[in-house]
Amino acid sequence: SDADWTLLAGYGGWSDEEGSGGPAAVLPKLAAAAPTPELRRQFALQALARRSPKDPPPAPAVQAEARTVLEAVLANPAELRANRATLAQNAVPLVQAAAPAGPAREALARRLTTALESFQGDEGLTASDRLSAVGAEIALFQAAAGKEASLPAELVRKVHERVAWADKAARNPHERQSLISTAARLLS
Repeated sequence: SDADWTLLAGYGGWSDEEGSGGPAAVLPKLAAAAPTPELRRQFALQALARRSPKDPPPAPAVQAEARTVLEAVLANPAELRANRATLAQNAVPLVQAAAPAGPAREALARRLTTALESFQGDEGLTASDRLSAVGAEIALFQAAAGKEASLPAELVRKVHERVAWADKAARNPHERQSLISTAARLLS
């Protein structure tokens, strides 16, 4: 049923699966077989997110298909929300798979960053989900400028503001504790 497919698309343990060729073999098959365009794109994004930085750039036709998938998700608020973890945690491999280095990739990275920024105002999301957008922005900057490059002052300011916001937004000690590792990673 569609509900079963939706449950499967939300499975977060793909990195733990190594049998039958692992996720690299399974996710494209699921993307092809899923019953709705939204679920096909969700599985396709998960497959793209598994790309290693050491992988050769995809062929232009594959890159164009990846860009079509990514742009469709970014254009649809419901899909953006459903794919928020994949997008935020894998921003770099997704953008690299969907656009060649240069202006096209930079524009796509800006578009993804802008889309992820919409999570900050979504009170239906956890503080951790809302904080993850700035982590993706840092990763995209470092992928373009190099890991050793200093973050722009504006981005540093944003990180400090978001971490302070998350600390204040925590409703109890358990929620605050769950944010510590994300906040520490962003501040380091």
